[in-house]
Amino acid sequence: MADEFQPARKAHPAFRVRDVDRHRERLKSSGVAVKEDDSVVGVHRSYAADPFGNRLEFIEDADAGFTDCR
Repeated sequence: MADEFQPARKAHPAFRVRDVDRHRERLKSSGVAVKEDDSVVGVHRSYAADPFGNRLEFIEDADAGFTDCR
């Protein structure tokens, strides 16, 4: 028998968005719980969960030093 599904809470995908504040408000207005994160100075990001409970991260596209993946 397959193990019970457990959503990813630590490892997670991160998405670059153009305006994290607008994105966060849109999620909230749709009934999605959003957690803001200001633990890294100068980086604008927040977290939400998908319908299965997996953690998703949204990072402001303008935060070049943090989101540049070169």
